[in-house]
Amino acid sequence: WAARRWPSSWAPPPPITCPANQTAGTDPGECGAVRSDATPSTSDNCAVQSVTLVSGLPSGGFFPVGTTTNVWRATDPSSNSSTCSFTITIKDTEAPAVTCPPAITKPNDPNQCGRQIDYLGNALIQDNCVGLDFTNDSPGFFPIGTTTVTYTGTDNAGNSSTCSMS
Repeated sequence: WAARRWPSSWAPPPPITCPANQTAGTDPGECGAVRSDATPSTSDNCAVQSVTLVSGLPSGGFFPVGTTTNVWRATDPSSNSSTCSFTITIKDTEAPAVTCPPAITKPNDPNQCGRQIDYLGNALIQDNCVGLDFTNDSPGFFPIGTTTVTYTGTDNAGNSSTCSMS
């Protein structure tokens, strides 16, 4: 009675289990996040197998804002293989930083109870990702007294911050 080897085509492919789809916020000051929990688990009836990343980004890599699909392949010594995939979604959760220009004081226009001011100075807006919308609620004509102007910076993810100057 001789031992008989089964053809590799009869052997089952190695099981591979990917993590569940993942969602995370950006790292502080970055337009993405480093993720180190992005690897599958495998087991096989043979002791040696390889697990390779077919597409996507490796565990410990920097994942940009958006969705990355990782596809992994497990291969056993008989060249049987199987794949799995999962997504890692990074959301921009960091609001922009808005710094108002210094307050200004101006006299009223002649024969007017206020002053037309078209330029209030530049506010500084910074964000971890590109794409910003910047507004202020300047009335244009400022009545005598103190008027507060609020500057608002909003990024493409809808995060916003404000500052006010008088």
